[in-house]
Formats: sequence, structure tokens, C-alpha cells
Amino acid sequence: QGSNRITGPSTLAKSGSGTLTHATTGGHDYTGDTNVTAGTLALGAANALSPNSELILSSGATLDLAGNSASAATLTGAGAGTSATAATLSAGGDLAFAFAGSLGGAASLAKTGAGTLTFTGTSASTGTVQGDGGTFQVGAGSTDGSLGSTSATIAAGAALVFNRSDALVQSGNFSRSSASGTASLRHQGA
Repeated sequence: QGSNRITGPSTLAKSGSGTLTHATTGGHDYTGDTNVTAGTLALGAANALSPNSELILSSGATLDLAGNSASAATLTGAGAGTSATAATLSAGGDLAFAFAGSLGGAASLAKTGAGTLTFTGTSASTGTVQGDGGTFQVGAGSTDGSLGSTSATIAAGAALVFNRSDALVQSGNFSRSSASGTASLRHQGA
């Protein structure tokens, strides 16, 4: 278990098949990657990741929010994000990035900032996907990417875009998170 503050150009790396629980009493501000190549990185406290770090979840690796919300600059890879109880992973900024992994348990994923998150993975989460800024795009023009029954909330000025080459049925609810402004729901592709 780690609980010291990480700062500067440092990197947080998790490898091996076990679970590393990372907790913090102060906010991290490291600018290196948070790279989970195998096993599980479990968060033992809220904001245990740096909002300045790219979160990379390799295929087969897991980020367990464990009921603790956190932020990262971007989210990439093909691993899994999960939480047994409600928690949100926020990722964004003005960058474009892609995540091909899965979202499960009660985990929510929030896209922040003006950039675009292209989600080509699958979601079985009872949480929500949130477009708090920029574009949350499901699919990249093929048949990949699905929210399943996960609900989506889109803020004013943000967009939820489905870019798939086939017909797709989404059973989750879609809503606007603010009473004023315009949120966008679009379909691209076939």
C-alpha cells in the first residue's frame, strides 16, 4: 500500500499480477504517466491519481476506483475500469484520446475539457458516462464501442456522438445535466 504524495515528472507504474492499493493524504501533481500494465491498481482514497497524468490501462489490467473518485489528464489502453460502489473517473482536457477498454461495476466515466474521447470498448456499468465538456464519441467508424445499458449525461456545450458502421441499440437513459444551454446527441457513420 502506498500513501506518499507523488510530485514532479514522476511516473506511477503498476506491474505484476497482484493488487496495489494506492492511497494519499494530499493531492498528487506528478506529470509522468500512470501506467497499469498488469494486475490491479486500487485507489484507497479519493483523488489518488494526478489530474496531470495520462492513465494507461493495458489489456488485462484493472483500475479499481474502490468507491473513490479520481481524475487523470487522459485515459488510454484496453484495460478495465471498475468500482464496487459509485465512483467517477474524470479524464479530459483539450486533448484527443481513445480508450478501448471496459467499464464495469458502479464506475462512472466523465469526459472533461474541450477535447474528444473516443470510446471503442464496452460498458456494463451501473454508473454513467458523462460528457462534461468536448465530445464523448462511442465508436470510431467500425462496429466497436457500446454503452450497453449504461446511462449518459451530457452537459451544455458538450456532445455525445455515436460513430458506428452498423445499427446499435443502447438501452441506457440519455439526459442533459443542466437546465440551460444546448447539449448535442449525434450519430455518424452508417
